[in-house]
Amino acid sequence: MDSTGSPTHASGDAALLSRVTDEIERLHRFFDDWFTAALPDTSEAFAPIERALVSGFELVAPDGRCLPREILLRSLREAWGSRRDQPGFRIRVEAVRLRRVTDALVVAVYEEWHDGAGPAQGRSSLAVLERCPDGLRWLHVHEVALGAPTTDTESPE
Repeated sequence: MDSTGSPTHASGDAALLSRVTDEIERLHRFFDDWFTAALPDTSEAFAPIERALVSGFELVAPDGRCLPREILLRSLREAWGSRRDQPGFRIRVEAVRLRRVTDALVVAVYEEWHDGAGPAQGRSSLAVLERCPDGLRWLHVHEVALGAPTTDTESPE
């Protein structure tokens, strides 16, 4: 237990880290397939994202806007196929780490990279996931824009 009386788990819990990484990658594969029109524009194809985001979900976008679940879902639905004309568009997830784990919640951080036309665009993301009997559900995401990836020989400015 931590100082608040909440149970904690070691951030090195490999099984939980694997489950969280799988969930983050699954959600981003959906985005990738939705934006490139690899999925059909149907309610059935869109249903997994609706199930993944719990009631009350919010996304704080890199520009600072707070998007509640309903607005985000509407925006995503309208963005179907928006990247189909960008050959090589792909969303990568990297550097997943567990920051806090309780019996009810998991707080994870990760990098999200959009590859395709032009330099890669990245986001540093913090996700709060609810632990449910049937898996993990998304409660909150906060994203911060990252610059283009640097090589080991470049120094940050």
